[in-house]
Amino acid sequence: MMRTAMAIALLSAMIGAAGADTVVLARDGQPAATIVLQAGADVKVKQAALDLQKYVRQICGVTLPVVEDGRQVDGSGLYIGNCEPSADEDLPAADLNPESYAIRAREGDLYFAARWPTPVCFAVYSFIEDDLGVRWFAPGNLWEWVPQGNQGELTVDVESRVVAP
Repeated sequence: MMRTAMAIALLSAMIGAAGADTVVLARDGQPAATIVLQAGADVKVKQAALDLQKYVRQICGVTLPVVEDGRQVDGSGLYIGNCEPSADEDLPAADLNPESYAIRAREGDLYFAARWPTPVCFAVYSFIEDDLGVRWFAPGNLWEWVPQGNQGELTVDVESRVVAP
């Protein structure tokens, strides 16, 4: 019985990983991705981008650049909000809860999308927690846990998803 449960869990993990896209954030001690904000991003969305930059730096020691023009970049792009390379299908369906967000992985890029600024932030923080492994147990630095990765290297497998709270 235990072996069967373990086999099912392993198979489920393998199937889930098969649908994930690999996104390289840092390689050889250098940024391999750029955080891109939509033009005119809300202040809270800008803060989410800076927090993403901070946690990547804490995990692997590499600081990803942040640009605010929303345009396509060389290497992997972490597109926050409605940026130039974003597609209409990156957004969650209009009939979902207004706090719904989407994280889309496509061709080595990530798209953090929602119809309003606050859920765009939800998408970024969800990525930080679910894909990068950061944990917050209570407010303040003493109550957060940041995994330590290989210095100068950070690659994540991200499965596209829509979250409707």
